[in-house]
Amino acid sequence: MAKDRILNPRVLSTEGEVTRRTVTVNGRQAELISVPSGSSRPVGKLRLVIDLNEVVVVAVATALGPISAGGPDYSPFINNPDLLVQVMQDLRPYPE
Repeated sequence: MAKDRILNPRVLSTEGEVTRRTVTVNGRQAELISVPSGSSRPVGKLRLVIDLNEVVVVAVATALGPISAGGPDYSPFINNPDLLVQVMQDLRPYPE
């Protein structure tokens, strides 16, 4: 159930569409999911989902608050989704 909610986020029809992109993290396929926000921001949340068979790793980046340059809503991952993938490249395989 939880995995389904992570992979299939619910959004209102006025918020836009969820977009998905297959990426590679540490030699494994992963899914980068962009979830729109209800504000003027096109992306409100990113989810990077890596299925390691017995374990599913989820990295989440969220933008909050009003849009303001360098403000409390600033997220380098929201502004550059590839950076989230790059950071997760150092993920150690489980189990070692």
